[in-house]
Amino acid sequence: MINPKLRVVGDILLSISFIVTAITGLVLKFGFAKGIPGQTLFLIEKHTWTLMHDYFGIALIILTILHFILYWNIIRCAPRILYYKKQKK
Repeated sequence: MINPKLRVVGDILLSISFIVTAITGLVLKFGFAKGIPGQTLFLIEKHTWTLMHDYFGIALIILTILHFILYWNIIRCAPRILYYKKQKK
C-alpha cells in the first residue's frame, strides 16, 4: 500500500503543475502581441513564459502518469463498485 502522505504530495504537485501550465498558456495566448520581439509581461520575457509552460507541462504529464499508477486499484474497482450499488437498489 502506498503511503497516504506520498499521495497527498503527488496530488498537490499535480494541481500546482496544472495551474501553472494553464496560467502560462493563457498568458502566452492572450498576453503577447504577435510579431513584436522582446516583449515582457510582469517583468518576465516571452521566452521565459514559454519555458515555464513547457517544463510544467512535462511535469504535468509525468505526475499524471504517476497518479494513474498510484490510484490504479481505485480506478480499476470503481466501475464495479458503482455498478454493484446500482444493482442493489
